[in-house]
Order: sequence, then structure tokens, then C-alpha cells
Amino acid sequence: MVDLIKDYLFPHDSIRPVQDTFLKEASDALNKRENILIHAPTGVGKTTVIGVALAHALKNNLNVFFLTPMHTQHTIAIETLKKIKDKFKLDINGVNIIGKKWMCSQSNVTDLSSSEFSEFCKELKKDDTCQFYLNTYDKKGKKIKPTFATKLFIEKFQEPLHVDELVSEAKNLKLCPYEVSCQVAKNAKIMIADYYHVLNPVIRESLFRRISKEIQNSILIFDEAHNVVKRSRAMLSSSISSFTISRAIKEAKFHKLPDVEDIIKGVQNCFERLINKKLSLTLNESLITKDEFNEELKNAADFSEIIDKLEFLSDLVYKNQKKCSSAVLSGFISSWQNDSNAYTRILKRSLTSNGKIFYSLSHICLDPSIITSPLIGQAYCSIFMSGTLNPIQMHKDLMGIKAKTIELTNPFPSKNRLNLIAPIVTTKYTKRTEEMFTKIANSCAKICNNIQGNSAIFFPSYNIRNIVYKIFSQICNKTLFLEHQNITKSEKEEMLEKFKNCNGAVLMAVSGGSLGEGVDYFNNVLKCVIIAGLPLTRPDLETSELIRYYDFRFGKGWDYAYTYPAIIKTLQNAGRCIRSEKDRGVIVFMDERFAWQNYKKLFEKEFEYKITLNPDIEVKEFWNS
Repeated sequence: MVDLIKDYLFPHDSIRPVQDTFLKEASDALNKRENILIHAPTGVGKTTVIGVALAHALKNNLNVFFLTPMHTQHTIAIETLKKIKDKFKLDINGVNIIGKKWMCSQSNVTDLSSSEFSEFCKELKKDDTCQFYLNTYDKKGKKIKPTFATKLFIEKFQEPLHVDELVSEAKNLKLCPYEVSCQVAKNAKIMIADYYHVLNPVIRESLFRRISKEIQNSILIFDEAHNVVKRSRAMLSSSISSFTISRAIKEAKFHKLPDVEDIIKGVQNCFERLINKKLSLTLNESLITKDEFNEELKNAADFSEIIDKLEFLSDLVYKNQKKCSSAVLSGFISSWQNDSNAYTRILKRSLTSNGKIFYSLSHICLDPSIITSPLIGQAYCSIFMSGTLNPIQMHKDLMGIKAKTIELTNPFPSKNRLNLIAPIVTTKYTKRTEEMFTKIANSCAKICNNIQGNSAIFFPSYNIRNIVYKIFSQICNKTLFLEHQNITKSEKEEMLEKFKNCNGAVLMAVSGGSLGEGVDYFNNVLKCVIIAGLPLTRPDLETSELIRYYDFRFGKGWDYAYTYPAIIKTLQNAGRCIRSEKDRGVIVFMDERFAWQNYKKLFEKEFEYKITLNPDIEVKEFWNS
């Protein structure tokens, strides 16, 4: 065991049996340069794979990229790296990089879209108006070099820093945190970064050039890898709305460009004609072909003239403000010309939060393998790991990769966890009545009121949560916490801290929200998790198109686009409860559909469960045993 700990650069004192299997499989995949998908439930200690990857990288002169879908998941990776360095006295460095926008020291940039921020940043650097960038690099002479202040910063911080620490220190010294991180990364062996740093081809090429790395010499580790498919599709998708076009008209008017204003108004007229043709009072969304929009655009101006005028306007806008709708419009019209059948195009009528009608036109990618397949083909080796990679074949299919697959069992004692399926209510659309919502509230209250500690209830949507809350709040005798739809990082951290310090509170959240996965409730903070309803995707046109496309590709459209994603969300919610071998907790899947065979079969691989019509009694007996 001692040899294994050294060989795997394992940061703890002993390796548990399931961890042993996990690390051996990862090591074997690296030695064979074989991609691997590992279904590894909570408790396996997935982050310890950093040690295995580092050991292999050091022997073979490679680099490691540990990639996550959420900033909050960087913390444990940095702590693991620090332990490895201290325990094995390694003279290596690592760097924690998040999106440039989130590291930027300029004010009021976080509400910009990625494309808007990219253009804004580019404009500031081009015009030499970003003091943070100018303090970071010496632009005298032919070559741009780090300034003396930047070099001092890099020398001072040899230990891996949490990104908040790095941003704070760099900002105090008036340096650009992102550029400083890139300088540190040049000599770092491991980079802890976000998915899009590597998945997005444009960003990857730029980042790797900056930090002097090559994809073929890189080991990629995708944490919470069940998110890769969704994130890849999102990166390749784009949309505009009636608001985008209206704002672009205002930009042209402000800069006194009547000819550009006329062209954008022409685009607006095209948009409105499409709406009148394709949508009715009762039809809120419609498929659009590439040619339908292009034929309308011809009435505004020649395609190349539209793009040229919009780009000219964009350059002017970015000199005065950060947001630029004309750039968004230009980018969308360009991307619309893609001929691939792996996309769908949808025109849609929606409501804002305050009830105002708006329209959107979307160019939606259906096939994530457009990104993942070539990327994984280039990398030295890729490790995908998650506690919810079942069904594992689905992820292989959708990413379009060749890989070995491993499914590990839950390492925690089964006696510490009670898993219940309670088919006593449902959030099925056709059965959503006041009586049903009252029954859901009563059933949840009966359980939560008898839990000695904190509970969490996850709902399919904020709307259902809000309806149930009105009833639940009257009959639950616990302190209640509500996850808000647009909760910020700081608001989330503050709320979680208050929740964790309570001994008898209920968190009411949403299955697909930011508190349903990627959040560690340590020290047995959660005694009970209730999944109140099956979080199926709304059966809209996008879902229908995904079902159609996955049927065409794999013959499993319904499963891959509709059924499995909902179950994965619920299993992520369930995973918030038991976080260590000493934790005890109850998980209640509360919806009649969880007892149906097509859903129930997906639980059978995960854990033992009991079907009951009296979950409150079962819960009480479990805690009294």
C-alpha cells in the first residue's frame, strides 16, 4: 500500500478498496494512452486522480488540465494539489484559472455575455486603455514582455493559489489577474480550469499559445463529466432576440450612422415578417430553415454589406461601452450560415420576468461530438469522471469518442442510507392541481418536521417550488431557505453558510439549479433529501429536435434527450446527502413515475431502495433505529 501511495501521489494516509480500483484504472488508462469514462459515486474521492495524472505527467514530460463546469469545484482541486506537494515535497506549481471575465478587474463586466466581454477586452488592449494590462506587460520594443512587477508577483506566489486570492493580490498591485495567471501557467505542471478553456476551440488555441502548452502533450481530466454534453452544445449554439435588434438600432442612432441604422431596421423588418408568417396567437414556437431567414435578409441588404456595417458599428460602440448588441447580431447572422444538419433553428415567443412579450431566433447545436470528438482525438489521454455517468454508453455515444468504461460501486455502508421511492404524488403536467400541490407540501412537511437536522427539497421548476412553498411554509416548523433563480456566487455562499449553521432548516431548491450539484454539504449537514417530482425537460421544439436527432444517430432519442437527463439530475440531488462514510441520511424520490420500470431501472444500478406509501413512517423508523 505504501508503494501505491507513492506511485499514485496519493495525498491521504491510506487507500480504501474502491479508491484502489479507481486509481488503478486511471493509471492503467494513462499508461495505455486510453481514454476512460469512470462512473464513481460520492465517496470514491475522485479528485485524488490528480496525483495519478501528475505522477504520469512528471515521468513523461506532460501537462495536466483538471477541468470543471463550476468555479466552486476548483477549491477542492487546489487543496488536493497543495496536499500532494507538501506530502511528497514536489517542486511543481499549479495554477487556477477561471473565465477571463470573472477575473477581470474592470468594473461592471460580469453582466456581459462572453462574446461581448471578449470584444470589450480586445478593444481596451488595442487602444492601450486598460491600465491593468499595461502594468502587466512591457510593450516597448518588438516583443511584449512581463513587467518587473509581474515577475516579482510570479516569484512571490509559488504555491497554488485559490483564484480569489490571486485576483485580490493582482488587483491590489494593479496587474491583470488573467494575464498573470497565464504567465504562472507557463511553468506550471497542472492547470485547474473551466470546461470552456479546453472545449471551446478558439479559446483553447488562444490559451495554449499564451501558456506554451500543446494539446497532444496534455492529460485532460473532466470532473462532473455528465455536464460535458450540455456544455458542448451550448458553446456551439447562439441566439438573438427582438431586444438585441432594438438595442443595435439605438447604437447606430447614438453614433449618428443613418445608413447602418436603416440596415438594422431592415433586419428588424425581416424578423417581424418571419414572426407574422411562422407564429400565431396560439403557436409560440416554430422551426425555421436557413433559407427562410436568409431570403428575408435579402430585403434588408446584401449579406456582406450587413456584416461589414454591423462590424464597423461594433468597433465604435466598444470604444464607449462594454455591451454591444450590433456585435451579437453580426456574430449570429454569420453563424446562421452553417449548413450542418446537426443544428436546428427555432423562432420563439416568450415572456420576460415582468410579463413583457419578446421574440427570439436560435441556432441550436444538437451534436456535442462536433467539439468533443476532435478534441479527445488530439489529447494525450482523457479521463471523464462523475457520480452520475450512468448510463455510461450514452455519454460515449453523444461525445463520439472511443473510451474504456468503468462503473464503481458506492463505498459507503448501505445501512447508513435509506433510499425510498414514494409514489404518493406527482408533478406530471396533467395532474398539477391545487389538491396535488397541497398533498406534496403535506408529504414533505411530515418528513422534514421529524428530521433532527437539516433537509433539502428539490423541485422540477421554480414555479412548482413557489406554489408548494406557499402551502409548505404554513405547516413546516423549520427555518426555510429558498434558492433564487438568478442567485449570484456571493449570495449562494452566504446562504449556504447560514444554512449549514442551522440545526433544523429546510432548503427549497430546484433540481437543475446551482445548489443541486457541485455543492459539498460536509459534516452531515444534510440529514434528508427529498426529490419532489421528476425534472423532465419541457417538451418544447428543442427537446423534440433532440429526440429526432438522437433517434436518427443512435435509435435512442427518447432515452438520451428526455428520460436519462431527468434521472441524472435527481441522482445529483441525491448525492448531496451522504458525503462521507460516517454520514447518515434519507433520500426520498417522491413521484409516482419513479416507480415506473423505465425510470426505476436506472436506480437499480445505483443503490438499494424501498417503495413505500408511507415515507414519513419509514423515515422515523430509520432515525430511531
